Amino acid sequence: MNTMVKRISIIAVAAVALAVFINAQADKPKTLISPKDAAALINSDTTLVILDVRTAEEYYSETGHLPKAILIPVQALEERIDALDQYKHR
Repeated sequence: MNTMVKRISIIAVAAVALAVFINAQADKPKTLISPKDAAALINSDTTLVILDVRTAEEYYSETGHLPKAILIPVQALEERIDALDQYKHR
């Protein structure tokens, strides 16, 4: 009997976890664009501001970075957030 209660408890916990996961996924925006469309947007929209939050090593690595991207590593973002004030309207 004790084994049956454990199995039911595990199934109940799994069901609740699955329900929470499905609900969380439903709340996420579904606006994805292709890399080609992203490149076109970046090249055509002069008001677009791209913030790259990778490390400097990643930014300058062989993988490269997007043209005109502003580099502020995520580790420094809080202390350098004022540098983005000039882009608030964009």
